[in-house]
Amino acid sequence: MECVVLRYSQKVPPFLHTSRLCREAESVPRRVFDVGMNNGDDSAYYLSKGCQVIAVEANPLLVQRARERFSAEIASGQMVIEHLGIWDRPGRIKF
Repeated sequence: MECVVLRYSQKVPPFLHTSRLCREAESVPRRVFDVGMNNGDDSAYYLSKGCQVIAVEANPLLVQRARERFSAEIASGQMVIEHLGIWDRPGRIKF
C-alpha cells in the first residue's frame, strides 16, 4: 500500500509561543490536529470535549478502522481523517 507524504519542517511558527493565542482560543471554536492518530483514543477525548478534530494517519489499516469508529463524527463534520504521512520530502511511500 502507498501513502501520500507531506514535507515535514522542524521549525515551529512563532505564534505558537504567544500567550495571546491561548487567551483568544478560549473564545473561538477549538480545532485539534491529531498527527499520528494511531487508534484514535486522543481524538475521541477531544471530540468528547466538543473540539473539531483533524486527524492524520499514515497506516491505511488504522485509517480504515478510525473511519468506521468515528463515522458519526465524520458525517456531522466534527472530524476529518486524512490518510497521509509526514516525511522530509514530498511523494509517495510504501507502507
